[in-house]
Amino acid sequence: MQKPLNWREIALLAKWIEPEIVGMFVDRVVVPDRPEFPNGYLKNEWSLRLTSRGKEAALLLSVRPRRPSVDLLSGKGPRASPHATRSGFDLGLNKILSGRKVLGFQAVPRERSAILWVESDGRNAFGLVLTLIPALPEALLIEGPREGQDFKVLARSRGVPDALYRFPDGAKSPPELTVRGEGFEDLDHYRRAGREALDLEAFETRLGLVRSRITQDLKQAKVRLAQNQRTLLEAEREGEYRHQGDLLKSVMGLNPSLSSENKRRVLDWETGEETLLLCDPKLSLKEQVEKFYSLAKRKDRRISEARLRLTTFEEKVSRLETFRSATDSIAISALRGKAKLSELAPFEEKLGIAVGAPERPEAKATHGWSGKSFVAKEGLPILVGRSKDENLELTFKFARGNDLWLHVKGKPGSHVVIPLRSKKNASLETLLDAALLCIHYSNGANWGKTEVDYTHKKYVKRIRDSSEASYVNNKTLMIEPNPARLRELLGQDII
Repeated sequence: MQKPLNWREIALLAKWIEPEIVGMFVDRVVVPDRPEFPNGYLKNEWSLRLTSRGKEAALLLSVRPRRPSVDLLSGKGPRASPHATRSGFDLGLNKILSGRKVLGFQAVPRERSAILWVESDGRNAFGLVLTLIPALPEALLIEGPREGQDFKVLARSRGVPDALYRFPDGAKSPPELTVRGEGFEDLDHYRRAGREALDLEAFETRLGLVRSRITQDLKQAKVRLAQNQRTLLEAEREGEYRHQGDLLKSVMGLNPSLSSENKRRVLDWETGEETLLLCDPKLSLKEQVEKFYSLAKRKDRRISEARLRLTTFEEKVSRLETFRSATDSIAISALRGKAKLSELAPFEEKLGIAVGAPERPEAKATHGWSGKSFVAKEGLPILVGRSKDENLELTFKFARGNDLWLHVKGKPGSHVVIPLRSKKNASLETLLDAALLCIHYSNGANWGKTEVDYTHKKYVKRIRDSSEASYVNNKTLMIEPNPARLRELLGQDII
């Protein structure tokens, strides 16, 4: 992080900047675009675009906590951020200062403050005061005669009510402060040092987000891994239902009697010994055989799904731990500035972390989903369930009412969800991407043309005492096989 400016350095900057901007006019006040930062802009940072005949400049002002600064760029400076939220303060600045002439830019003597003077009406002037104290920076707009002592406060960035402003006298400031050598040779060196500090800040911010996401996902993956290990162990310990069904089926003609303990005695041909089978007294012999086979199918399914999810979570844990080691190496590497950001970018993409714009609400809705995730061409996430357990979790625990839900028409298969914001919908291209994934994970590679239903999740209900779902208010897509498009989707490497 760049060292905070002391009052002597602020005075030197004002000395360099003032002759460059006096006589220019404020064109507009914008929030600068910062595509290297997660949200695409920085709160409490503004760019005053200045113009005059044959000349343009941008005065960058920042009153961010711990990082206040001021700088002057030639040309228009950074473009306005399309993602920034405008506060009442900077909207007021834009309204009051636009079109007005710059009268001066001065440091407050022996204080970490500077003021931009802009023409007003009559004897008065508008002053944009910048307090560059790292612990409590702020900007405020004042009005009054430049030689006056008390000024009317028109607006301030911190929103503290105060009718009048008086410049501090600097009596308590240390006099022995010096100007740093490096970065203060001239305005170009200062600007270059500021750019490097901003790149480092962007890297540290994004690295923190990556580490936080890795820690969060790793914790969740390990919990789910342990849960599925227990599920697999419990399933493997269940009775040999298929063998029991075979034994009982082989003696159906003999109709073995049911004991007082609800057991039937049969001969186990594998061991040559008699064994007792616990049966339901309410079921006939045929129904009991069917129940044993049903329990055997359930056991096989539980084992199969637990193994599938174990493999998934083991791979996820391994990859996340690899990511953590790799990002730690980037953090301590000798790379600087944008080179470090470039090294970090692939990991952000794999973790689904957006950079340069606020995270979309749809993307936030995917946090916590441990199954397969994809991103459609228009940027919407697509979540896929690959087993009965994942389908139930995705549809009835994870998805929200307005989300789109897809399923192959008339066949058992995968549940697919497209998270949506309220009153929003997905494009046809996104629906086609989701439908292709729905068919693929329903083992429909050889089905040819296939119908896929879609509806809002709020119209999907679970059938009582079943793992199946029913739905209404659906529409149907007729999907043609598209191997190239499917390969592109499956090639996404999202954790």
